[in-house]
Amino acid sequence: MKAIRYIIFSILALSFFACSDDEYVANVTELKLVRMSPTTGYSGAIVKILGRNFSSTPSANIVTIGEKTAKVLDADKWELTIVLPTHDPGNYEVKVQTPSAEQGGLSFQYKEKPEHTYLTSIYAGVAGSNSSEDGLGSSARLSSPEGIVPAGHGEYYILQRGTFAVRKMDTSGKITTLSTTGAPLNFPWQGALGPSGDLYFCNKGAHQLLKMNSKGVVSIVSGFSLKNPMGLKFDTDGNGYLANRNYVSNDIEGQVIKFKDDAVVTTYSVQTATCVAVDGKGRVVVGSNNAGYLFMIDKDGSVSKIAGEGNLKGSAGDGTPGDLLDKSTIGFVNGICCASDGSIYFCDVTALSVRKLTPDKSGNYAKGKIETISSGYYPSDVVVSEDLTKIFVTSATTQTIRLIEVI
Repeated sequence: MKAIRYIIFSILALSFFACSDDEYVANVTELKLVRMSPTTGYSGAIVKILGRNFSSTPSANIVTIGEKTAKVLDADKWELTIVLPTHDPGNYEVKVQTPSAEQGGLSFQYKEKPEHTYLTSIYAGVAGSNSSEDGLGSSARLSSPEGIVPAGHGEYYILQRGTFAVRKMDTSGKITTLSTTGAPLNFPWQGALGPSGDLYFCNKGAHQLLKMNSKGVVSIVSGFSLKNPMGLKFDTDGNGYLANRNYVSNDIEGQVIKFKDDAVVTTYSVQTATCVAVDGKGRVVVGSNNAGYLFMIDKDGSVSKIAGEGNLKGSAGDGTPGDLLDKSTIGFVNGICCASDGSIYFCDVTALSVRKLTPDKSGNYAKGKIETISSGYYPSDVVVSEDLTKIFVTSATTQTIRLIEVI
């Protein structure tokens, strides 16, 4: 009797394990797509599809991305190496068909291929070396260089807050310290050349607007009520626009002051305005300390948002081309420049990046695109050469001036 029970138990056990094994084999032999590597890229790029049970014969795997067929370069059971077919920027479904099955469910994001390559190098100073010594390239030393202002003929003024100094960088990259007299400097920040050729700049620590003539004589521009002035620019009509970060007006902390001939014309309330730039149409683009947006003051005086989602550390990043408002992330913007082609270059301190905003063909910034062109350091201020081939960036925390070459 015991022998019979043993035989029956053995048969049941074998039957159970046989069923379990059959079920397991069925699971691992089915076609499965796990992920793309990488998950974003450009048309024509080579990427991998990771999964299982692909055909080891490349041509036996048919891969479609957004209904377009990709070329399969290599294949084994666990992965496929493919060339992406051409698509416009966007997200597209990925499907794989083998001789035995078809599977989808993955998505790949096509990015807009950049028009240029941007090469970043340290042009002057030594990273981490905080002192102030005149010299060429790495022989020069800088102490928290904040503002950089085109001085004409390929030269630049450097506003150095670390030692309260105005310095000059010539066409070869040699930096010299200028001798100034008159009003004392107290955390000089950013500035611009005025209509007369004088250098106007924010004296942030003393809450003043200063100007310096060609002989190095510095004077206070009176008649301004300032609290943390940080940046300014002039338009082609001689109007100045000054970002006054912490001044409270109309229940908003922050304003942009429009002035002409050293007299205030009007003010615009812009949340914690830190820097400004003027585009070729006379519109003023404004960066902010904590608003999470880029703003624009139009020719009619209206203030609007042109990019950002109102969250300094949001998730949208460079966002969706053609739809930047509420669908891109703008951090603390410390410096900004409008280039001769209408593009905006800005220093995003939160992202530790220099970024570029290109408007659409009609000049609408919110319908344009943002791209990150240089990263990995604290950017303070930015200027772009007229021919668009060189971008200089000061970095007040790394004690350097960087050069971004556009290729």
